[in-house]
Amino acid sequence: MAASTKDYSKRLQSGKRWIIGSGAIAIVGIGVFWAYTRLGNPTAEGVAASLITVERGTVAETLSVSGRVKLGNQQTLKSPLESGVVEQVGVQVNDSVSVGQILITLRDATRETAVAEKQLEIQKRELDLLREQERVRAAQAKFNAARNTLDTDTLENEVNLEKARLKLQRDREKITEVQNEITRQQQELNELEDLLERGFIPADEVRGQEQEIERTRSQLRDAQLEAQQQQLEVQRLEDKIAIAPNQPRQNLIDLENQLNQAKIAVRTAERDLNLARLALQEAQAQLQESAIAATINGSVLDLNVQPGDVVTRETPLITLGNRAREEVIVQLTTLDAAKVQVGQPAIVSIIGPNAEKYPARVERVAQIAKSSEDNPGGGNRASVTAILTLNRPSGTLIPDSSVNAEITISEQTDVVFVNTELIQRDGDEAWVWVRNAAGVAEKRLVTLGLETITTVEVKSGLEVGDRVIQPSPDLELEPGLPITINN
Repeated sequence: MAASTKDYSKRLQSGKRWIIGSGAIAIVGIGVFWAYTRLGNPTAEGVAASLITVERGTVAETLSVSGRVKLGNQQTLKSPLESGVVEQVGVQVNDSVSVGQILITLRDATRETAVAEKQLEIQKRELDLLREQERVRAAQAKFNAARNTLDTDTLENEVNLEKARLKLQRDREKITEVQNEITRQQQELNELEDLLERGFIPADEVRGQEQEIERTRSQLRDAQLEAQQQQLEVQRLEDKIAIAPNQPRQNLIDLENQLNQAKIAVRTAERDLNLARLALQEAQAQLQESAIAATINGSVLDLNVQPGDVVTRETPLITLGNRAREEVIVQLTTLDAAKVQVGQPAIVSIIGPNAEKYPARVERVAQIAKSSEDNPGGGNRASVTAILTLNRPSGTLIPDSSVNAEITISEQTDVVFVNTELIQRDGDEAWVWVRNAAGVAEKRLVTLGLETITTVEVKSGLEVGDRVIQPSPDLELEPGLPITINN
């Protein structure tokens, strides 16, 4: 009995030791597993990351350029004189001017002298004309008196004879002209025959030329016949008039010649007078160039001369501009010019920090590029001129000063967008990492729209309120990874 009790106690002690040993082993195993999972996979509890909340807004692609401010119709008027002196200045800087208003008066002694000389020349030509007109009246009176003393038939015969002689003269001239034409045609025929022999032209052209010569020869015979007939008519009239007294008839012819010469002298004097008047108008126009008038309605921006200043041709005198219109002239590269179109909005600002911005719009884009000689890299650099017009005049921008301009090339408003740096890419595939409602990382494929340097439109894959994980070089993300917010 005592022995049985002792054996039972030994077995009980041995069982307790086994249970305690097994528990210790289990505790050590759990510790090792915990240490493994804790040290071997330290992110199992999540990582801290910065989150960006998705919003709606505007995505705009812009082009930044620099330009120069110009007022509407801004222009600098220059001296038209080779040498002159400023006599009077009628305006000051900032004065308003209107078209045609005299701004500056120049004095040119050479041109004033030229006008005076032309005026004297006109007076001389007018006296010459009056004198020649008086000679015509006197010659006409003598001719009329002599004509009245002649018999009507005799006078008619004289006239007919003169006409017949003139016609005979013309007939002979026609003969000469036709003979010259035959000579020319014969030379052309010789050239054609030479070309025919060489095989350069067909025989039809030679035959055509021979026929043309034959027709011209027929015209020559007709002209010779007509001249012979006219010669007989002249002889008949001469014989008829020879019967009448010769002296009165010759006297009348002389008087008629004198009358015609007097009329020619009048026409010559009239021509000389008209030329003198044209010369005076030209001299007066040159003198009027000494008065510098406003060419636009606007304001005086700059005044380069004062009374007494000596000026030469192309000396800048005054600069005008319309303050109701402000423009910015920019030079675009040929690549950028292809993106810029009339009507695109723009923002103009003075170069410097905290500069005020002025809305503008592209008004004109040149359709031709111009080369610049000032390219330090060598060669010509082509640029395209564009003009931006401020929607409302600023009243503060200084003409000819440099400004910045930002032209909106394309724009999408009220769209889902994110910063470009949040987009991950692999070929044509794009995605972002988001922290979903479960608080873990989720790879979200996205479809992109308009992209700019800083922002990109997301057409699908994200919604307003989604929280996108901002990637960083030391952050390795995988689906299901717990994400804590990095403060």
